[in-house]
Amino acid sequence: IIATPPHTHHEIVHACLDAGKHVFVETPLATTIDDGRAIVEKAHEAGRIVQVGHQRRYHPNYNLAMKRFREEGLLGRLSEIDCRWSRNTSGRRNLEQDYDFNEIERAFIDTDLEHHLNWRLYANPNGGPSLDLLPLSMDVSNWFTGVTPTKVYASGGLDHWSDGRTSPDNFSALFEYRLAPNGNPSEHPVSLEDSPGATTPPSPYTLRCHYSFSLARTDAGRFERLSGTHASLKLAPQGDCLMEFEVVRSDVRVRDFARYKNEILREYEKTHGPLSEAERQNFVATGGSSYSVSPNVPLHAVDSEESAEVHQFRAFADHIRNGGTPRANVMVGLAAVIAGASARKSYETGNPVDIDPAWMEFEFDTPSITDYDPDITAIEAEV
Repeated sequence: IIATPPHTHHEIVHACLDAGKHVFVETPLATTIDDGRAIVEKAHEAGRIVQVGHQRRYHPNYNLAMKRFREEGLLGRLSEIDCRWSRNTSGRRNLEQDYDFNEIERAFIDTDLEHHLNWRLYANPNGGPSLDLLPLSMDVSNWFTGVTPTKVYASGGLDHWSDGRTSPDNFSALFEYRLAPNGNPSEHPVSLEDSPGATTPPSPYTLRCHYSFSLARTDAGRFERLSGTHASLKLAPQGDCLMEFEVVRSDVRVRDFARYKNEILREYEKTHGPLSEAERQNFVATGGSSYSVSPNVPLHAVDSEESAEVHQFRAFADHIRNGGTPRANVMVGLAAVIAGASARKSYETGNPVDIDPAWMEFEFDTPSITDYDPDITAIEAEV
């Protein structure tokens, strides 16, 4: 298990694979695209498991959202993705004054405890927020779109903290994806009901994903919101994942309430008490409109009371014992590194960066970046 600063991952992963070990490495897989590709090739050569710490891939609620997106066309045609990671803090770890290094620590840290503990605050050699937190969120975007982005524009700066750091304290990146006709690998049809004179939407089309990071926001939090023509999903590693139905037509509201009546009724009755059978039937038939209920529905999957970290390490152990390919496999890690390294280049140059699809291509078969748990189930209410 490798949980060291990012710039050390490449060398340690290679050493572990050379020793014949299976590897769990924290995100990011590497800090450059070349190093990420080298790890993919090394893992293939060694025939060992490399699992990357993209723990959202093991979060039961995220998998339930993915299942409904893929199998039920929950969102319709994807139209926008918004990813946020914000805090109202310096992000600094306080140093112990006059710390006495032992012999091993001196060999690895070289007495520079500031850069060792606060590596996130320095652009080199770890890459700043584009290669620290961004890969975690952009992995969700890659997962749901099923592809990697084609272009990125990034901006940021040191505008809030003046304490010697070199990594930006606020950072934004706009990624572009080119998607298939419906923006969903399951190819659910696009509805033209709201505009009778409309023609079939462009195919393929461009989807934009906005990532933002800040150390100076009072509305601190981290989430990914995926918006579509039918609904939105707000996904968060802690707290509720929400299906958000922003509908204006009553027939659409009734349709969505009928589809998710179990979840909606369960949440309503938690607050307002149980309804009679007749009231339940009326609730569904009217789309909840006569009950002043919000169309937002929490996603609660079976086993979601356990953290994603528990699920990811359980899966890693299972793959070591029984074989198989991790959901957060080495290609998932590479795709996230490509997004992060490209965003870093855009930020440093001040120019948009094209993302070459060849960076994901190899002369051997590679694992999928779209796998999810197809057997995941929701905690259902009896209706």
